[in-house]
Amino acid sequence: MKHSLFKNHSFLFLISAQTVSNLGDWLHLVALFALVAFKWHADPIAMAGITLCMVLPSILFGSPAGWLADRFNRKVLMSFSDFARCGCVLGIAFSVSLWQVYIFLFFLGFFSAVFTPAESGLLRQVVGENQIQAAIGTSEMINNSAKIIGPVAGGALISLTGIKGAFYLDAISFFLSALLLFGIKAPTLQSPVKSDLEHREKVALTEGFRFLSGFPVLKIGLIVFLYHDTGLANF
Repeated sequence: MKHSLFKNHSFLFLISAQTVSNLGDWLHLVALFALVAFKWHADPIAMAGITLCMVLPSILFGSPAGWLADRFNRKVLMSFSDFARCGCVLGIAFSVSLWQVYIFLFFLGFFSAVFTPAESGLLRQVVGENQIQAAIGTSEMINNSAKIIGPVAGGALISLTGIKGAFYLDAISFFLSALLLFGIKAPTLQSPVKSDLEHREKVALTEGFRFLSGFPVLKIGLIVFLYHDTGLANF
């Protein structure tokens, strides 16, 4: 079964794109914190702001992104997300203020939130039911390996190419991932019934905000972060 799975060209293109994209997700982490620490001498609250900008998009848009993946072409969503993330990474590399980094990071997290459910849905499109467990296992193995390899590779790249060089290679990884996705031939799925879509949209949005409201620490962190960085603390 596994042997026949790797004869599926669309699956091979998909996991290749996932491998490159997942590495790109983690590759820039070390470069990002090095850039913020050395260029702007960020204090702990500013560093916390970096983390918030990376985490918030997945909390706010995770459920709506799943709804988008059900309604629109998943390959197009993934390709567009990769091209957009390529631009965001380059934007971070050329940022001249910390606020610009925050903005680019937020959009980077947003497009990552769009990419993930589209990827999961597309995997089920290109793989048969008898191979789906093996395909999911392979996908999860790639995802978890990238979490280990990405930061290590990011540190090595900084020592070899410098901070900006690491961002350039990260941008190339997203661009390459988008190109690989064009090799996928996925069958067209029938759209869900409109009433079902509307119901799922409402549930997704409700659950997303309910999930966010269950984190008082996160809300307090946002208030402290905005209070500190908007200059209100100086009045």
